[in-house]
Amino acid sequence: MKNLKYFSMIICMSFASVLLRAGPIILFSPQDKPTNMLLKLINEAQKTILAAVYMFTENRIAQALIKARQRNVEIKIIVDRVTVESEYGKALLLLQNGIEVSMYTPFKAAAVPYRFLKQNGDKFFPHESIMHNKFAIFDNKTVFTGSFNWTVSANVRNQENVIVIEDADVCKIYETYFDKLFTTQGKKLIIRSAAVQTIDKEEAGVQAASDYARAASVMMPNQPVLAEA
Repeated sequence: MKNLKYFSMIICMSFASVLLRAGPIILFSPQDKPTNMLLKLINEAQKTILAAVYMFTENRIAQALIKARQRNVEIKIIVDRVTVESEYGKALLLLQNGIEVSMYTPFKAAAVPYRFLKQNGDKFFPHESIMHNKFAIFDNKTVFTGSFNWTVSANVRNQENVIVIEDADVCKIYETYFDKLFTTQGKKLIIRSAAVQTIDKEEAGVQAASDYARAASVMMPNQPVLAEA
């Protein structure tokens, strides 16, 4: 009897050890529907969510983040300009619900002139640099990352990959990178009224980086625009 009890104890300890050493979760879309895992992580978050996402248009994810904010989870998100300018982008919705959103602005530090959309280049890639990350950090312990934009297409149509890693050391590396990206390469977004449309477009045509918020207001009345630092 004692031997059986001892044997059972060894089995339980071995099983626990396997769980502790369990590897990352790997998902592929469309077959694995990674949005379900992302929603699970958002819904289970208790303290913090930090995210850097190139394109964010999926309403279910936005609503989950809003609910997380309502239960006092601290949330910071940096997106690329394409999300802000997209008809379906969720930056405005997040701002309206108390979530801190920043837009990647590579010329913030460089102080180079801003190039307006569609001027000298591709509609989606008009700048010298884009913020092409797609990752989130939950409660300083879990990272969700891969090629997966936060869109319906990424979940049900595109061929994408996601890896979910629960590792404090990995989280620290991502958090260090996120903090630098958010603070040195991002501009906080605000909601500005339509009155700014009175700014002359020619006057705003080639503004220096310090005047970028006014220039952006011409392009995006009633949309989240860059606030002065």
